Order: sequence, then C-alpha cells, then structure tokens
Amino acid sequence: MGDYQVQPWDNLALTNPKFRSIDLNMYVPPEIEKLADKVISFYDLKVKERHLITSKPDKGGAIWRIKTNKGVRSLKLLHREPRRSRFSVEAQQYVVKKGARVPALIPTKKGQLCQELGGKTWIVTDWVSPLTQATKIDLKGAQALCYGLGEFHKHSKGYVPSGEANVASRLHKWPKHYAKIINKIDWFRVLAKLYKENPASRKLLSVIDTFEKQAQNALAQLEKSAYYKMVSMGEPYWGLVHQDYGWSNGQMGPKGIWVIDLEWSRLRFTYSRFA
Repeated sequence: MGDYQVQPWDNLALTNPKFRSIDLNMYVPPEIEKLADKVISFYDLKVKERHLITSKPDKGGAIWRIKTNKGVRSLKLLHREPRRSRFSVEAQQYVVKKGARVPALIPTKKGQLCQELGGKTWIVTDWVSPLTQATKIDLKGAQALCYGLGEFHKHSKGYVPSGEANVASRLHKWPKHYAKIINKIDWFRVLAKLYKENPASRKLLSVIDTFEKQAQNALAQLEKSAYYKMVSMGEPYWGLVHQDYGWSNGQMGPKGIWVIDLEWSRLRFTYSRFA
C-alpha cells in the first residue's frame, strides 16, 4: 500500500465489463479507500462513518463526508500534483484567516495543513451545513454569487505562497495568450484551405480575416493599456481568482455565500469563469 500511487480510474469501464453499469463519479478503487483510512490516522479524529460524496475518475480526486468524534468533517483527495495542490491549500488557509466564508482546514496531529499519500495531497476541512444553490429563476441568485465572489477576491489580496508550493499565476501571461489565439486563427485558415471540399471551409474563410483583425486589435489595445503598470504591482496586490466558480462552488450558507473547491485557484487580476 505504501507504494500505491493514485491514478485516474475513468478507464475501468473500458477494461472491465463489471464497471460499465457503475457510476464512476460515485466510486473510488478499494486501494484509495485504504489510503483514506491511512490518511485519517494522521489526524486527531475518530471516524464513525465515512460516505463518498463525489469523485473525479478522470482526474483522480474524491470527497468524503466523515462523521467524527469532533463533528462532521470533509475528507478530500486533491487531484493536482502535490506542489500545485499546496498552492491552493495555503490559499485556503490564508483566506479563512482573513475572514472569508471558506471551509476551514483541520490540521494533522503534527499541525500540518495537509497530508501527502499515494502521490497526492489530502485535506480535512470543516463540513459547512446547510449549503444550498443560489436561485436560478431570477437575478437575485446571480447577484448573490457575484457578491460572494467579490468578497473572496477581497480576502485573497496579499496572499503569497510558501516555497513549498508551485506558484500558479497568469498575471504576466496575457500578451502571449492573445498572440497564441492569433496563431490559432491562422491555423484554421490553413486547415480550411487544405480541406476546401469541406462545407464548413468556405464559411470559415469568409469570416476568418475579420476574426483575425479583431484579435490583432485586441492585442494592440492590451499593449497600449495600463496592463504592464498593473502587473508591476505584483501578484499579492491582486489576489486570487477561483477559476471554477459558479452554482456548485459558490453556495448559500450561514451568513452568506460560501466558496468551496479552491483546487483551480490562481493568482491573477482578471477573468473568473462561471461553471
């Protein structure tokens, strides 16, 4: 067991017929359940019950609800590489201390924020209840989500990861990103010319010059903007974006919107996707 390394298990249905009728989003291999047992032993907790809430078979992650002698907690297997996961774990600790409505981390017996096992990072956090999705039938739900995201951004300002974490930032990458999009547009032009017989090629070639010009203008505007001045202020000034925020990872709870699942969080000052 000590040598077992967590890997995605979404291919089980392809390699074993018995898994074809199983919802792999509600399944983890028995080796991972054994790892979960081992992880819990690093915490000052006695677990009475453990229930799998959801898993990510394509990435190798999972969340359990655990009933302990100290209340209900969440056990989570993070699917990212450990040093990248460390970034989000430290970020979670930082924003909680700043007063954000984010589940608090439970330290191990040795006072660590997380535990590495099976080549992955594991965390235990408070279980926040009740949590319900914001309404989708009117603007109030979207307004609440936006307000909660703004609170999260405010609390994340000043975050600086430790040397144990891989810094996840796109603050300096926007010009290259825009240039990459321009290159991709040209790739489409090449493909359309190469496969002229394809019905979509004629339509694509009729609009691609327009799209390319728009992309070039966008890059030019970025270069002329205050972007570089803003970047020079540094990552701590701008704080975090969640990157996977929406109806599931921002939910109504005690005293407002709670932000959960920070595994995709990065340092940068723009763009937050509603999932």
